[in-house]
Amino acid sequence: MKRLFLLEDDLSLISGLSFAVKKQGYEIDAARTMLEADALWGDGKYDLAVLDVSLPDGSGFDFCKKIRQTSKVPVMFLTAADEETDMIMGLDIGGDDYITKPFKLAVFLSRLHALLRRSENFNTDVTELKSNDIRIKLLKGEVYKQGKLLVLTASEYKLLCLFMEHPGQILSPDQILGKLWDCSENYVDNSSLTVSDISHQLKTPLAALNIYNGLIQDEAKELPAIQEFGRLSEQELDRIETLVQNLLKITKLDAGTIVLEKSFENVSELAEDVKRHFLFGAGQEGKEIRLSGKEDISLLCDRDWIIEAVSNLVKNALDHTEKGGVICIQWRAFPSIVQITVKDNGSGIRPEDLHHIFKRFYRSRFSKDTQGIGLGLPLAKSIIEAHQGSIEVYSELGHGTTFTINFPIMTK
Repeated sequence: MKRLFLLEDDLSLISGLSFAVKKQGYEIDAARTMLEADALWGDGKYDLAVLDVSLPDGSGFDFCKKIRQTSKVPVMFLTAADEETDMIMGLDIGGDDYITKPFKLAVFLSRLHALLRRSENFNTDVTELKSNDIRIKLLKGEVYKQGKLLVLTASEYKLLCLFMEHPGQILSPDQILGKLWDCSENYVDNSSLTVSDISHQLKTPLAALNIYNGLIQDEAKELPAIQEFGRLSEQELDRIETLVQNLLKITKLDAGTIVLEKSFENVSELAEDVKRHFLFGAGQEGKEIRLSGKEDISLLCDRDWIIEAVSNLVKNALDHTEKGGVICIQWRAFPSIVQITVKDNGSGIRPEDLHHIFKRFYRSRFSKDTQGIGLGLPLAKSIIEAHQGSIEVYSELGHGTTFTINFPIMTK
């Protein structure tokens, strides 16, 4: 029987995961602290390790490093730390998978099964590299030359491993840079510690609730009423997850902890990506998304964040447009600005609401949108302003709304 090791400080999550894993026929031991983990862990005792990152007395990253000193057992990170740098670090130090909270139970179990299916091959992997009188012990991260231990930097060690793994081959700059990416294993962003802590506190109970809901639905297959309540519960959990994600994004933008990765992007391609995202849903509702603008207009921006901002405006338009409605995304270039507009022929905004729509959690008493949480437009505004842009709105009740975004033309 496969035996799993879980390092997680939240009791609710431990309870849900333990129940789900045991139903799959596996055994599981859980530790809540690094101290407990050190006492439980034994080389070869477990077939897979599932590690949280933020712990009361340390980090799951540090425990992964300890595992990798003696074992190649597969390691899965299960954490609220969702920054790209965290993911890269987790995989670079020896993690085999990285799941961010909250998550669906079915997704977790599928990825767990996949890792366990491959686990038999982990112990047959190469543990040493040799070339002439140089020997690398991969499990310990040690390099010897003529039997003498060498002291290397992280970059030197990674490069040496790369060259010895590809003897007699010419490596491209991309291959070399890819190996060196994020060599520092001591990344700390002090300005985002508060946000990370909030993220952990919000996402962990959400992950536990998702697991409980998945278990309830699985147990209630023969009980239609319970199944229906489980489905409704899942919808509400999805709403809460969206709320948490948007809150964290706005908080990070406010705190200035997000570094915008700007490059010159083709606005036409950005608009196509937005349209593609909503195309199926709009078609199902009998609504149309039209694009209008020249194909040679570019904008210096962070592609992902601008797509998020425009997508929020399009979603707002779709939510307030009836069947047969049209949403138009248009872009134009002027001598000093690039302008993007999102226009719909929907219900429009009442004059008394117009000056409040960018306030967080603001909901008009006349709104027919029962699922909205009042953060989509504020988030779009924060993203646009982070790009030194501005956003204005014009609306006529019963005829539709137009959002106009102006970005100053900038160079690198």
